[in-house]
Parts: sequence; structure tokens; C-alpha cells
Amino acid sequence: MTAAIRPVDIVPHAAGSAAADAGNLLDVRVEQMEYLGAFWRTRVTGARLRDRELVADFSINAVRRLDIEVGSALRIEIPAERLLVFPREA
Repeated sequence: MTAAIRPVDIVPHAAGSAAADAGNLLDVRVEQMEYLGAFWRTRVTGARLRDRELVADFSINAVRRLDIEVGSALRIEIPAERLLVFPREA
């Protein structure tokens, strides 16, 4: 099975915060940020992601409000209605 989500659909929260759908929360660390004008392209890693890196696009306002920078601990939400799951092909 392969799961996918658009980077813009990932919701940032302050580290340790709760959200409505607690099952789709991941604690991550910001590894890299690139300013792209209307948003920040952010690469995060975390224990539940194993060796994978996740790309998320955060608005300028979210980055300012949550004081997100490289090295920050963060909690992200992956809304269930935005997650796409596909069967893995042989």
C-alpha cells in the first residue's frame, strides 16, 4: 500500500498540541526550509516516518505564528479526508 498527501494539506501545530483527529498527528523535526514566496516548502523527519522525509508547504503566517525554523520540534496533522491510499503494484 502507498499513501500520499499534497504538501499543502499538511497542517502544522505547536509541539505537544492536541487536535481533533489525534490519530493523524505526528511529532516531527524540521530539517530544511525553502522560502517560495507565498509559502515555505518544509522537509520534516520523525520517528513514525522512519527513514522517510515528508515535504509540507506551510503558509508564511503559520511559520511566523508557530516560530517554525530549521531544527524546530513540531506536531503535524494529516487530515484523514486528504490522505490518498493506493494498492501497491507487484
